Amino acid sequence: MMERKLLALILTAGLAIACKGNPTDTPKTTPATPEAAESSPNASRALRIAYFEPKSYDPAHLHGGPGKEVAENLFEGLCSHASDGKIIPGQAKSWTASKDGLVWTFELRDGLVWSDGTPITAHDFVWSLRRSIDPKNGNPKASELLAIKNARAITKKEIKTIESLGVTAKDNKTVVVTLESPYPYVTNLMASGYTLPVPKHVVEKYGKEWTNPKHLVTNGAYIVHSHTHDQEMQLVANSKYWDAKSVSIQTVKYRYTKEARLAYQWYSLNEIDWCMGLIPQEEIKRLQKQRDPALHIHPYDGLFYLVLDTQKPPFNETLVRRAFDLAIDRARLTRQVTGLGERPAKTFIPPGMTSSRPPRRVRYDPEEARKLLAQSKFAATQPMPSIELMLSSSDLQQKIAEFLQRNLKENLGVTLVLQNIDWKTFLDRLNKNEFQMCQLSMGGGFNPAQYLDVLETGSQSNYAKWSNSEFDAVAKEARKATTKSNVEAAITKALAIADKEVPMPALYRLTKRALIRPGLKGFNANAEDRHLLKWLSWGKSE
Repeated sequence: MMERKLLALILTAGLAIACKGNPTDTPKTTPATPEAAESSPNASRALRIAYFEPKSYDPAHLHGGPGKEVAENLFEGLCSHASDGKIIPGQAKSWTASKDGLVWTFELRDGLVWSDGTPITAHDFVWSLRRSIDPKNGNPKASELLAIKNARAITKKEIKTIESLGVTAKDNKTVVVTLESPYPYVTNLMASGYTLPVPKHVVEKYGKEWTNPKHLVTNGAYIVHSHTHDQEMQLVANSKYWDAKSVSIQTVKYRYTKEARLAYQWYSLNEIDWCMGLIPQEEIKRLQKQRDPALHIHPYDGLFYLVLDTQKPPFNETLVRRAFDLAIDRARLTRQVTGLGERPAKTFIPPGMTSSRPPRRVRYDPEEARKLLAQSKFAATQPMPSIELMLSSSDLQQKIAEFLQRNLKENLGVTLVLQNIDWKTFLDRLNKNEFQMCQLSMGGGFNPAQYLDVLETGSQSNYAKWSNSEFDAVAKEARKATTKSNVEAAITKALAIADKEVPMPALYRLTKRALIRPGLKGFNANAEDRHLLKWLSWGKSE
């Protein structure tokens, strides 16, 4: 659930619903290269974006936002998102649900094909979902699919036949999804990056190399023309996409960097049109004062938090974790360091998703923090060993780390040694549990109960390696709840349990910011921070 986007508006017309999409349109012919696209008579100008390089854009291997962002523009699920984030039909033109809410039937559009012209069938969706849940593929986000019948048992290897997953093809145009229990977020799930289909004929032929631009075949609005590691990626519109007529921008150029200052320089020199979050803090504040229309800031139900390795000293002691939690001045952090509308966080579930709240208590108490630390085995070792704080390279991450370094030294006498590393290395070390303490952010998803997975025993998303049987039982209760009120009740219990042991101190609620060149139309702020490229277009600069 890393880098997850929240609070999507759900399609709720009851459990027995039927959503009608637009009739299939005949795709227009699109040039096969960026050069041809830009020179064709009715082509629009390219969109140039500064962003982080994705670790992968294979839907079964998505690690964070950059990969998910690209994947959702290359592939399209049974459902999709409108420009405002609402759920709309995607590859499926309609769907219905059984009266008990357990069986959902999706009808595919006519004439769907992959970008190489191969017909798309219901079997492609079945095969792709099985691939995403299969333990041997090591999907870091397999937990996103646990609402599907037998998904959890398959991931835990309690069921060894992947065909037992509750997804079948009734015929070439009908996908049937069976759930573990009624789940009000099915259409959101089928629009997410984690349920996107992939071309079986290409994956089986090229194996791990199937995403190489020479081999990659997609079913979404764009295809990959080229990808140069650590430099750039170019996308061109997919002429075989069923809704190609809606795609205005024919060429998209991602330029990779981890440095906000460099991205801003590119923007200033008119070398890019859109900084996706890569904007220096001081420039944001300057642009705010000038009320520059190019700057966009909006609330986002995501969190910035700390992950503590609870299996190793010193964070295997609850006393130490509680001391660290009480010693961090979140209000000063959001006021002096971030300063862009962020709010201190009290829980690991973004508050915009749930009405549940953790128990009331003082959240910043340096005196109590020192008392707790003094009682720990860690403090008994004098001098206290330093602690390594792992962070990914960015100006803001560095500033936050330096604040924590000063804050914890001042309030606890603890020395933090900062390890600033590139994003890919960060993810590798995170997944291998090679850290003591690290900074991380998360957002995404649509069901608050999904967030309990980040602290469940044995979960791939439980980077803290914390284990509590009482919490696990409550998480199970939340997943089985069939009403939102029962989900909220279970979450309230879970928050109380986690609040006592603090395996994952939440620091603040996020906002999203972007620098967008005037003239780019179709960018709509939404709680999921989801902006599909197909809805963007170039108009006249204001």
